[in-house]
Amino acid sequence: MRNNEHTRNRAPQAVPATTIRPDHQPSHQHKARLLIVEDDRDLAMLLAEHLAETLQADVTVATNCREAVDAELNKPQDLILADLLLPDGDATELQRQLKGISAAGFVLMSGVPTVNCVVEAMRLGAMDFLVKPFDLSQLTATVSDALARHQNASQMQVRYLRMRRLAKRILKDRRELRGRVDLVCRDLVQAYRRLAKRVVELYELYGYQQNNN
Repeated sequence: MRNNEHTRNRAPQAVPATTIRPDHQPSHQHKARLLIVEDDRDLAMLLAEHLAETLQADVTVATNCREAVDAELNKPQDLILADLLLPDGDATELQRQLKGISAAGFVLMSGVPTVNCVVEAMRLGAMDFLVKPFDLSQLTATVSDALARHQNASQMQVRYLRMRRLAKRILKDRRELRGRVDLVCRDLVQAYRRLAKRVVELYELYGYQQNNN
């Protein structure tokens, strides 16, 4: 964050988000996708290069909320590392904009965090909060932990959705089977009635013939 108090009223520059990819990454291994939202572009690039190197991640840089939303909608991210104060809003507003349309986790950072801001960010789903200045090892540990937790939560969500689809299919199959059983039962009842009626007719015919003899 650099002079956010003065830049808040400044019109955001339409600078495309920048993506930094690791130099070496096995093709079979999933690369984490990180989005850094920081209006100090030099700092953002420093953080991006460090995380791309240490976590072997694809890192995209945005300098304001608008660029961040565009970047997320263009390519869904695993984690968003956002400065609390941005030229066209703040990170909690970004969280609200992406709520319901993005599955990315959030880690926020600020040099002057307030209790209310931290509480609101956590209420909106932030996974952690970094207080500037922080060293790069702390950044790596925090982002790595957040990515791991987000991945676990995503896997649990996938399992939940699979179980939900399976339960729906089982319920549908049970209803179809019950309908078929009901149909068979109705056919059996009708067949039994026809058989009973035929037996009565035969009995009456047999009894009538006996009486005539």
